[in-house]
Amino acid sequence: MRRTTAITRPTTGDVTTPEPILFDVPSAARQLSISRTTLYELLKAGEIESVKIGALRRISLAALHAYTARKAAEYRAA
Repeated sequence: MRRTTAITRPTTGDVTTPEPILFDVPSAARQLSISRTTLYELLKAGEIESVKIGALRRISLAALHAYTARKAAEYRAA
């Protein structure tokens, strides 16, 4: 008789995966639940800060948090 052994994967509590600090445009757009086009418009308007690394545009997690905090403050003030 053959014996099988179950392979177990570590749960998320067992493995610490670092949170990314920079996102490409599609990933940043997904984080905000908006389209890439809308994110590019926000970048062009200076609403969200970004950095260029070579030819690549990256948006920091801090910039996403700052944008959402500003929008929440504007909503509360209205």
